[in-house]
Parts: sequence; C-alpha cells; structure tokens
Amino acid sequence: MNSDILSENKQNQAIHHYCLMSKNYRYDVTIVYSAQFFSKAMVTSMQSGRMLLMCADDIPLD
Repeated sequence: MNSDILSENKQNQAIHHYCLMSKNYRYDVTIVYSAQFFSKAMVTSMQSGRMLLMCADDIPLD
C-alpha cells in the first residue's frame, strides 16, 4: 500500500497519567494536552482503549 503524508506537526506535549479510584471502580487514564486539538485534551482510558476530546468548558473543576 502506498500512502502520502498530508501533514506532520511536531510539538512537546504535556502527557499525564492518572489512576482514579471510586468506591467500586478504578480508572486508569492518560491525558494529552495539545494545541493541535484546538486547545482540547485527548483523554484515553487504559482499560477500554476509548478516546475522547475534552476542553476546559467540559470540566466543571479547575
């Protein structure tokens, strides 16, 4: 398969790994902050592999 690179950007990203505990569950997530996502953060669940984009307006806490 031949492919062409349409875009490539390099930046130093802030990557944070969190282990969150609730009464019944444990959540392991990775949060990647990037200007490439219009100042949003990419959140990845380590358990399910699901990803989503969040901005500061989506999170009620600072």
